[in-house]
Amino acid sequence: MRKCVFYILLLPGFLCFWACGGGGRTGAEKELHSPEASLAALHTAGGLEVSLFASEPLISNPTNIDIDARGRVWVTEAWNYRNWLNTENPYRENGDRIIILEDTDQDGRADTGKVFYQDTLINAAMGIAVLGNQVIVSCSPNVLLLTDTDGDDKADKKEVLFTGIGGEQHDHAVHAFVFGPDGKLYFNFGNEGKTILDKHGEPLYDRQGRLISAGGKPYRQGMAFRCNPDGSELEVIGHNFRNPYELAVDSYGGVWQTDNDDDGNRGTRVNYVMEYGNYGYTDELSGAWWGQWRINREDSVPFRHWHQDDPGVVPNLLLNGAGSPSGACVYEGTLLPARYRGQFIHAEAGKNAVLAYPVIPEGAGFRAERLILLNTENDQWFRPVDVCVAPDGSLMVADWYDPGVGGHRAGDVRRGRVYRIAPKGHTYRPKSNSFDHPDKAVEALANPAQSVRYLAWMALHEMGKKAEPALRDVFAKSSDPRQRARAFWLLTRLPEAGPGYILQALEDKNERIRATAVRAARQINIDLTPVIRKAADDSSSLVRRVALIALHSLDAPEKPALWAQLAAAYDGRDRWYLEALGIAAEGNPDACFAAWLENGGDPSTPAGQKIVWRSRTAKALPLLAEMAAANDISDNERRNRFRAIEFHKGQAKQEILLSLIRKQNAGERTAAYALMLVDPESVPQTPAIKQAIENSLIALKGEPEYIHLVARFQLKHKATELVSIAMDTTASGEMREDALNTLVKMDLVTRIRTVIDADDAGSLIMAVLLREADDDRIFKELQRIILNEKYSEDLRREAINSLGATWTGSDKLMQLAETGRLPSSFDTLAREILTSAWRPDVLARARAFYQEDEEDEPLPEMAALLDLRGDVTAGATVFTAWCSSCHVINGKGIQFGPELSEIGGKLSDEALYDAIIYPDKGINFGFEGYIIQLKDGRSLTGYITGETSSEVSLRSIGGQTHKVRSADIVSRENYEHSLMPSGLGQAIGKYQLANLVAYLSSLKGQK
Repeated sequence: MRKCVFYILLLPGFLCFWACGGGGRTGAEKELHSPEASLAALHTAGGLEVSLFASEPLISNPTNIDIDARGRVWVTEAWNYRNWLNTENPYRENGDRIIILEDTDQDGRADTGKVFYQDTLINAAMGIAVLGNQVIVSCSPNVLLLTDTDGDDKADKKEVLFTGIGGEQHDHAVHAFVFGPDGKLYFNFGNEGKTILDKHGEPLYDRQGRLISAGGKPYRQGMAFRCNPDGSELEVIGHNFRNPYELAVDSYGGVWQTDNDDDGNRGTRVNYVMEYGNYGYTDELSGAWWGQWRINREDSVPFRHWHQDDPGVVPNLLLNGAGSPSGACVYEGTLLPARYRGQFIHAEAGKNAVLAYPVIPEGAGFRAERLILLNTENDQWFRPVDVCVAPDGSLMVADWYDPGVGGHRAGDVRRGRVYRIAPKGHTYRPKSNSFDHPDKAVEALANPAQSVRYLAWMALHEMGKKAEPALRDVFAKSSDPRQRARAFWLLTRLPEAGPGYILQALEDKNERIRATAVRAARQINIDLTPVIRKAADDSSSLVRRVALIALHSLDAPEKPALWAQLAAAYDGRDRWYLEALGIAAEGNPDACFAAWLENGGDPSTPAGQKIVWRSRTAKALPLLAEMAAANDISDNERRNRFRAIEFHKGQAKQEILLSLIRKQNAGERTAAYALMLVDPESVPQTPAIKQAIENSLIALKGEPEYIHLVARFQLKHKATELVSIAMDTTASGEMREDALNTLVKMDLVTRIRTVIDADDAGSLIMAVLLREADDDRIFKELQRIILNEKYSEDLRREAINSLGATWTGSDKLMQLAETGRLPSSFDTLAREILTSAWRPDVLARARAFYQEDEEDEPLPEMAALLDLRGDVTAGATVFTAWCSSCHVINGKGIQFGPELSEIGGKLSDEALYDAIIYPDKGINFGFEGYIIQLKDGRSLTGYITGETSSEVSLRSIGGQTHKVRSADIVSRENYEHSLMPSGLGQAIGKYQLANLVAYLSSLKGQK
C-alpha cells in the first residue's frame, strides 16, 4: 500500500442537517442510544436537574423549538433535509412537520404530538416563532406566516412574509424570528442568505435607499435584521457575520447572538450586536477571504478570522474556540439560580453542551465568561440545537441527537429529544395567563417566556391609555429594571405621553434604562436632537455609545457638533466606543471630524490618534500618515496604521503613500509598508524609488512581506532569493509555497529548472515542492523530468508523485500512461497512484486501463468498525502519511481542508468513520468544489475562499491560493463530489482506518 499524500479528509465541521441513515445498528447500540441512557449521561450545573420532556417516536431531528403561552413545545423537524439519496429512511412525500408537544397529564413529559403543519415547503425549517395564533417559520428561501384562524391547532392560512433568501434547504440562510420588547421582530441569516425580497418578490432597501444584498454596497455576508410584525420597515442592524444561527433580544433592546467560524479554525464567537456594525468575517474593502495576506494580519487565527485589528470592525464579546453554536435565548426569569438571570444562553451542538455567558458592562461594551449549564461526558450524540425559556422559567433544550454535527449530513434521522432544565424537584405546570385587564396583562408581561410577553404586549398596546396607570406603576416602582424596561417600551408608544416618558427615563438612576430611552426615542416620531444632546452629557459610556448609534441616522445640522462632543469623551482605550464613533460618523465623516478638531480635538493624544485611525475622512489621512511614519511605535502598531490608510480612497491616498516612500529618515519599514499598499502603476521608476525598494527588501528579509513586495513589483531579478526561500526546509510551508508560486507567476520556471538540473538532494526537495504549484507550466516541467533519462530514478519518481498529486496533474499522468509514453520502469508506481486517485474520472480510466477489478476486501459494517480498538500513536502516523497534505493538526500539515486539531471533541467515532468512508454524503459549507476554466486554456479545481467584483480566490489541492481575474474566467462549474476521495477508507484498510479514527477521536481540545 503506497503513501498517497493527496487524499483529503474533509470532515464535517459546522452544523447542518442531512437525513441519511440510522438503520442497521445492533440491539446493544440501540440501548446505548436510548432516551433513558442519554438522559443518564447528562450533567447539569449545581442545584439543577435535567428531565426528558419528549423523544422519538413523537419527534425526530428537531432543528428549532418555541414554547407557546400554554407551555406547549413547538418543534420543526428535519427528516427530509437533503434526503434525496437516502434508502434506509425514505423521503417523506408529504414534507416535514411542525409538531406541538403537550404534557396533558402533567407528569412532566409530553404525551401528545399534534401535527400543526406539514408540507415540503418547510423541509428542514431552521426557525419557528409562536406569536399567538400566528407562527413564523423560517425555511430558506422563504419566511412563512402560518395562522390558526379557528383555534384547532392546525394552520388554516399560509402567507409569505419574505422570500429570496439563499438556496433551498441551506442552514446558512434564514433563521428564527424573535419578538422584541419594542414590538419589533428580529431575525438573521447566514452567509448563504445573500439577499432578501418582500412577499411579492421585490427587492428591499434600507432607510438610506441602499439595496439589502451581500454585494458589499455596503453589506456583506450574514446579516441581522429588525422589522415590524408585518415585515415592513426592514432594517439591517449588523452584517458581515458567517452564520449566526439565532439571535436573542433582552428587555432593554440589546441584541445578542453567536456566530460560527470557517470550520476548524477555533474561532466561534459570541457577539453583542451593536447596531449598524460590521462584524468582520470578510474584508470590508474587497470582500476577500480572511486568510488572505493583509498588512496587519493577526498572528492568532481566531482574531485573524474576524479582522479584529481592522478599523471599522466591532469587537467580539467572546471568542469561543471550536464548536457549532446554535439556538439561543436571553434568560430573564427567576426560577434558575441568580448567576443565569438576565444572561445570554445558547445551545452548543459541537461541544455537546448548553452554555451561559454572564456579562459585565465594561466601558461602552461588555466582558463575559462562560458557564456550562448542561453537558455530557459519555454520549457524544447529544447535539443541542436550540434552547428556549418556558412560561414557568425552566429551560427547554432541543436535541438533534446524532453521531456528528455538520457537513450537510446526519447519521441518524429517526431520533430526537427535548429536555427540560429546572431546579431539582420542580414540576412543570405552567399557569394560565389572562390578558383582558391591564393589571393581568402587566403581570403576564413579567413572564420569562417570549410567547406570553408577546400576547401581553399586544393586549396592552391595544388598550392604549387604559393600560397607562398599570404600566406606569411598574415603571415607577418595580425593583426589577428589566420589568421596568418592558413597561417603559409600551409607555413610549402612547401617542401623546410617550415623549414625556422618554425624557423621564433619560433622568433614571439606572444606566440601562437611560440607554433604553435613547433606543425607544428612535422608534417614535419625535426630534432626536434633544434626546441625543441629553445623552451626550451622560456619565455612562454605555449611554453615550447608544447615543452615538442614534446619531448614525440623524439628519440634522447639529450632528457634527454632537459627534464632536461625544468624541471628546473617548478615553483612548474602549474599542466599543471607538467603533460607535465610526458608525455615528457614517454619511458625514468630513463634517464630524472637522467639528471635533474645531472643538479642541487633539490628534496627538492617545485618544486622538485612535479617532484618526478610525476616521474615514480626507482630513484624517495626512494625520494618519504622520502617525504611520512615527519612529517611536511598535512594528505591529505601524502595520495597523498602514492598514487604516487602506480604507481611504482616491488619488489623495496614492500621493500620501508616495510621500511616505520618499520621506527622509522615516525608516525602512515605513517605506516598505507604503510600497506594499501603493498602486504599482502610480510609482515612478526613479533611482530614489528603486533604492527605496531595495532597502525595503533588506528590511523584510525572512518575512512573508518580502515575497509580497517582489510579486507586487514583478522584481524578476530576485529570482535567486525566491529559489532560496522555496528550498529552505526550515521556512514555513506558506512562505515556501508563496516563493515557488511567485516564480511561476513571474514566468521564471527556468530558474526552477536550474535547481532540477543539478540532480542532487536539492533537486529532490524542489521536485517534492512542485506539487504545491497547480499550474500548466509546472506540469510540463514535471513531464519533462519524467521523460528525460538524464535524471536520476529518484528524481523522476518524485516528479511522478508530484504530477499525480493534483487534479490536472493526475490527468496528465494518466495521459502519459494511456499513450504509452511513460517509461515502463515507472509503470508500477504510476499504477499505484492512478488506481487510487481521488479524481473520479481519472480513477475510472486507471482501473479500466490497468484492468483492475475492485477485489479488495470490503470494509466491515459500522458496528464491526466500532468494535475495533485503534492505536492512537499508529493513527498519528496514518494521518501524517495520508491526510497531512491537506489538513493541519496543532500547527503541522497543510491548510486545505478544515483544521482537525479539535475534531474528536466534535464528532463521535461513528461520525468520523462515516465522514471518511462516505465523503459525498455531506460536504462542509465553504468547501464545495469548483472547476474554473480560464481563457488561456488552464483549468483550476478547488474551493472558493473569497470573491470580489474583479477577482476570485480559489484554494486548490495542497493549499495553494489562486487569485484569478473575473475577466479571465470562461466558466465556473460546481464539482459534484467531495474534494476527498471516496476510496480512502478502502485504500488504507480497516485496521489503519481504526487507528486513524482513534487518533482523530483523541483530539478533544477545550470543551
